Amino acid sequence: MKVLLLTNRDNEDIYGEFYTGLHKQIGSMDMRRLGQWEQQNLKSYFQHHVELSKYDRVIIDLNFGVIVSQLRFFRQLENLVFFDSTACFDNMPGTPHYQQHSKFYKKMPWVRVIVTSYQTMKRFQQQDIDAWCVPEGYNTQKYTGSSKKRDINLIFIDNKYTESSPPRNEFIAALKTYYPEVVIEDNIANNVSRLNNSRIAICADMGAGEYSGKVFAAMASGCMVMCYDQGCDESRDIGLHDMENIVLFKYFEDFCDKITYLEQHSEIIDKISENGHEFAVANHQQPALGQQAAKYIGASMRKMKDYQVGISAFGWRF
Repeated sequence: MKVLLLTNRDNEDIYGEFYTGLHKQIGSMDMRRLGQWEQQNLKSYFQHHVELSKYDRVIIDLNFGVIVSQLRFFRQLENLVFFDSTACFDNMPGTPHYQQHSKFYKKMPWVRVIVTSYQTMKRFQQQDIDAWCVPEGYNTQKYTGSSKKRDINLIFIDNKYTESSPPRNEFIAALKTYYPEVVIEDNIANNVSRLNNSRIAICADMGAGEYSGKVFAAMASGCMVMCYDQGCDESRDIGLHDMENIVLFKYFEDFCDKITYLEQHSEIIDKISENGHEFAVANHQQPALGQQAAKYIGASMRKMKDYQVGISAFGWRF
């Protein structure tokens, strides 16, 4: 199988190992890093630079805000796969693209969508979208858990998905008030040593409905992770178990109760961090997740002509 992957120039820093695993499994992958103008003018880019007959699949891994306005062009393409790591916004009121992701994909029922949340996958499938889930992972070269010295007791890892969320802002304000020693880190990729030196990592992605890659990066770094509970279904499908390989909380008071208990039982902190590290290494390394995604990409896909018949016969409008 020969695959064309279009991504932006910033994604390789984040998903480089994921792409490596994808390439290894697929065998023949033409990866192109597009600039802003090219992303905004995909029809022109394809006309001048892409020979579609050479590829069995075309993968789009671009910002949803850029591609959503180019629906008319995408509806001309078959064997199209979208990587959408922000599809969780579809179920988050107040976010820029609330309910826009599902609306976009329903107008192209022959395309495949790979998301990073099992609950988003299930909601999409209920709307007859060909959706599959490959959860977030971590870069194995950056996050190794090699440091034995833990000088930072509490570190809060920020997240792009929920940076404007009022509940998240309220949580941080309370955290700073009651735990003034906490370190707030909003660019952990550039401060890996800080994470490797931390004992307890906190993630409060309120409303995201999924567990971000930073959760698994923190686990791989040897931290005990305390994370906002994204729901029992998502936790179960991912394989997370409260007080076993992660510590889950639903609100700030819940967080306080658990951390007070854990600080009195340091052996439990050590055990949870050990279990979390083993879990992340076994299930969330980016190269392995890339190989998993390749299997979904290679599976047989719906045919555009089957839906064009529907348009002709019944007057459907996608």
